[in-house]
Amino acid sequence: LCTGLLLVSYDHGRCCSDALLSITGAGLLHPPSDVSVDSVNMKHRLTWRPPEVSCATVSYSVQFQGEFELRILNGSWEEVQACQRIGACVCDLSDHLASDSDYELRVRAECGGAVSRWARPAMPFNRKQSEMLARTHAYLLPSMSLLRAAQVKSSIVCVATLVTMALLGGLLWCVSRVGRSLVHSCYPQEPLPAALVSGGASVHTHAHARTRTHICRHA
Repeated sequence: LCTGLLLVSYDHGRCCSDALLSITGAGLLHPPSDVSVDSVNMKHRLTWRPPEVSCATVSYSVQFQGEFELRILNGSWEEVQACQRIGACVCDLSDHLASDSDYELRVRAECGGAVSRWARPAMPFNRKQSEMLARTHAYLLPSMSLLRAAQVKSSIVCVATLVTMALLGGLLWCVSRVGRSLVHSCYPQEPLPAALVSGGASVHTHAHARTRTHICRHA
């Protein structure tokens, strides 16, 4: 029927073509635009801009094809399971682009029963193109962190010195006390003999008496 109408009139042919597209739902959506890969420190993200559509909700699906899929799996495409019918315009491919080979990536839009064509980045992506920033960050350590580390180290040294001095002082005190105890235990002090004690007392008494006699005579 459509073929006959196309032969009769261009307008009729266009009408049949639009009717066919309405039935299949294919080609009604514009594909996503500005598809690109943002890769930093081996974190690969596919990003794109949404198409201009009148649908209330647009979802996106992403697929990839690497050397393994191209050569071993006869050119098949693998779906990114975490990026099927998603609402965001970004897809994390870090776990899927695992070899140093070129990868073809593509994304399409879906809305209801309508599906757009696949859209791809301008060039295949290789993870060797990932921008590595870890080394740059290592050379840009803030001076405040270095100063803080030096202060912490100085504090640790001071505390260790104080603890060592306290332990040494306690050890010396213990040694002196133990030394005196050992001296008293090894060399005990013996009491004076009774004769010396009584003799000393009599001598002191006799001397005191002589002093008093001498004073009386002079008086």
